[in-house]
Order: sequence, then C-alpha cells, then structure tokens
Amino acid sequence: MINYDVKKIYEWPFLAQLFIMVIVSLFIIYFGYFIDLIPLQNQIKTIYQQELDLKDQFKVSLDQQVAITNDILLLPKLQQLLVLWEQRFITAPDLPALLDAILKSGQENGLKFNLFDPGSEVKQGKYTMIPLRINMTGTYDQIASFMSQVANMPKLVVIGKFTLSNEAASEDQANSNPEPINSDLGLTADLTLEIYRL
Repeated sequence: MINYDVKKIYEWPFLAQLFIMVIVSLFIIYFGYFIDLIPLQNQIKTIYQQELDLKDQFKVSLDQQVAITNDILLLPKLQQLLVLWEQRFITAPDLPALLDAILKSGQENGLKFNLFDPGSEVKQGKYTMIPLRINMTGTYDQIASFMSQVANMPKLVVIGKFTLSNEAASEDQANSNPEPINSDLGLTADLTLEIYRL
C-alpha cells in the first residue's frame, strides 16, 4: 500500500491530487451553501409567503371593490323599492280610514267582531307600529277571505299572531269528536294585525 504524505501532496500522482481537490472543492461549496444560500433560501421563503399574503389581500380588496360596485349599481333600485315601501306606510291621519276599511272588509265577509282594539303605538326606528287585536266569529271561508283581503291591502298591514278555534265546542267535545276546520260551524279567530305608519 502506498503511503501518501499530506505535507508532500505536490509529489502525489495527478489523479490523487485531482481527487483531493475535488473533495476539498465539494466541501468548500457545501460549506458555502450553508453560509450563503440557506439564508437566501429563508429570505426567498419569507418573500414568497409575503407574496401569497399580498395576493390574498389583493383578492379580498378586489372582492370588496366588486361588492361595493355592485351595491352602488343596486342603490337606485333599492331607493325605488324604499320609496314604494314607504308609499305603503300610512300616515297618522290615514289610520281611522284604514281601520274603517278593515272593519268594512270583515262585515262584507259576514264576520262578527267581538273585539277590535287598536293598541298603543310602538316606535321601531323611523317607523311606528300599531298593534290591532281582533277577535271575530265566522266560518273558515269567511275568516280566510277576510285575512286574504287584509294581507293584500295597498297599505302595509302584517298579520301577526293568529289562532283559530271552534266556537261552540267545549274542550271535552273538541277532544272526543273534533269537527273539521273547514266546516260551516262557527269558528272564533283571535289575531293581531300590525299596522305600520311613518
């Protein structure tokens, strides 16, 4: 076996010198990679993450801009709709006429009013709601026709709580032999209408 002296490397055969030079060069490159390139890789990763964050922020901003643009384009339609809705609200002087129209509609349908009580006004932001409690007697068809007419009034009247019960039957009779709801027997309806005014 040949004994190579490192101090006399210049005397070694060319292939052995070349091999050592390649090893040393690889070691220097590898060491340089850790010193120079790894921090650059970390910088590249950080910059890449910043790029992704900026793209996400840009997408969010773009989506917001599109939404705002759509809202701006929709604004005239919404304003028209608001004007139409506000036309459906009554004013204080119109309240007696609306109450008379509701009573007249009930009478035209053959209903008997046991209670017709406009309650206290409730302020709801820009508008005021007037609850109207009604207790009436009639057939199913009469009550349904009345409620349909009230729901389709040109002014904003909303049907709130509503219960329908058999007028003549006691609780025992109702449990043992209930009549069909659409029969011609008298039914009692208890409902609350919500009238909105400006």
